[in-house]
Amino acid sequence: MIGKLLICKDYKQRIRNNHNKHKYIISKILRRDEYLPLGLKTFYNNGIRTKSISRIKNRCLLSGRSKAVLNRFRLSRFMFKKLAGFGFLNGIKKGSW
Repeated sequence: MIGKLLICKDYKQRIRNNHNKHKYIISKILRRDEYLPLGLKTFYNNGIRTKSISRIKNRCLLSGRSKAVLNRFRLSRFMFKKLAGFGFLNGIKKGSW
């Protein structure tokens, strides 16, 4: 149950970050522009709140585990081994037999 809550929280953070990313980049450019008046800079700067991308933690999609997650598959090493052993992951085979 806790794993599902953490997966949902991670999903919401990723959606929020992607939704506001372009607004954040534009406001960052306008803040650094030295030729704009100060009032215009503060107008564009207000109201844009983004979570830092570094605060998003990779989680396993199936178990919600945050440690030992393979980025390519977004699965923990336990789930990866289990699914690869059953043959559910295309192109993955055991290294030793």
